[in-house]
Amino acid sequence: MSIMIWVIISALFIIVLLSLLRVKFYQNKLEVELYTKSQLLNKISKMKQEKYQFQTKEKDSSEYHLDLRRAKQTLTQDLDALVDDEKIRHYRIFTTSQIAPKNTIYPFISQFDILVVTNIGLILLNLKALKAKTFYHFEGRLPLKDESDIHQIVGHYIAYQYHNQFQSELRTHYTFSENIHENEVTYQFNKYDPYEMAEKATQNLQTHFESLVDVPVSTIGVIYCAKQNGERIDGDATPYSQVYTCENNQDFKNALQQFIATTHSNLSNASYEQVINNIEHNN
Repeated sequence: MSIMIWVIISALFIIVLLSLLRVKFYQNKLEVELYTKSQLLNKISKMKQEKYQFQTKEKDSSEYHLDLRRAKQTLTQDLDALVDDEKIRHYRIFTTSQIAPKNTIYPFISQFDILVVTNIGLILLNLKALKAKTFYHFEGRLPLKDESDIHQIVGHYIAYQYHNQFQSELRTHYTFSENIHENEVTYQFNKYDPYEMAEKATQNLQTHFESLVDVPVSTIGVIYCAKQNGERIDGDATPYSQVYTCENNQDFKNALQQFIATTHSNLSNASYEQVINNIEHNN
């Protein structure tokens, strides 16, 4: 009798053990399936994201090259008209991709798109596509008491709040865009202020070529909003300085006329060719 009980108990133990092992097996299988499914979903999500980023990058790249080609065509037409009117004698247009990274001037122009050499000086062009309302070159300070324009008040206040986190006494300007979402408004700050960057680049470029040809080489920077899907708000840009902001071809023509009126340069043919050779062959 005791043997029979022992056999029954053993059989029950084996059945329970097998059941537990079976449950554990299916639990592990379920966990593996869940893990696999999770990994697949992550992979699909990643692939979709990469595909979207590639398409966006490809689209942005395509639009950029189209804007660049249009800008060169516009430049050529405007400069040809100035040659016909005998305001300038000659010019050359370079895209920054044509200038070797080893060239001495490359660090000055790498963030720009086009460099124009004329006998009355140089023009450095930065193409911009505004996708949202953009506040340009706002000093990180509180709005002035007599400031009444709402955009100026908002621009300076946001710039001040951003600047204040660094606890810096340095006078700093910022460029940032306004993004409106369903339940909030956010401000995205540029890594560099385009206006300040253009001022430094034109100064460096002017110094470089003046030391090369030993005569004045006036240089201006132009921030050209080739595509504008948002409003541009100008902050503390100094009027008639070395940098101009343009929204259309008429703005650019005005900048050229201002450049002609204020330039200190009139390069001889020899000096002009020396500048061209330095750009093409200074590797």
